Amino acid sequence: MVGAESEGQVPGSEDTTRREHEQVAMISRKIQETDDVEIAVALLLEHRGMLAHHFSAEEAFDGLYDTVLEIAPHEEHRLSLLRAQHAVMLERIDKVVQGVETGERPDSLLKEIKDIGSLLKKHEAAEGSLLLEVFNTDLGTCD
Repeated sequence: MVGAESEGQVPGSEDTTRREHEQVAMISRKIQETDDVEIAVALLLEHRGMLAHHFSAEEAFDGLYDTVLEIAPHEEHRLSLLRAQHAVMLERIDKVVQGVETGERPDSLLKEIKDIGSLLKKHEAAEGSLLLEVFNTDLGTCD
């Protein structure tokens, strides 16, 4: 989470990662709940930087994805797909911003924003599922 250091959290710590995932879930939920294009656009604009930071931290050397690979190297393909989704979501957010700037129709923007919110929700669920499998199954077999 941006600003985590000021809250006494260590960037990349389990607590920080959990809080970031909660914030991403909140963003996705708010996007899904609104039918107001201005609110939806504002949510994306307000949180795009946090999402980019969150994705980058997951992909960083010694980040979440490296930890998963260390424990479960057989999950490399799933992590590749998740990593690719990060880039796709950020590109789609940037296209929405461009659409706002060029005066694209609000109804088409809202549909795209809701699609991004849905993809974000599915992505986080897939990540959560992977983490549960890796940390409960792969680590559990070491006992």
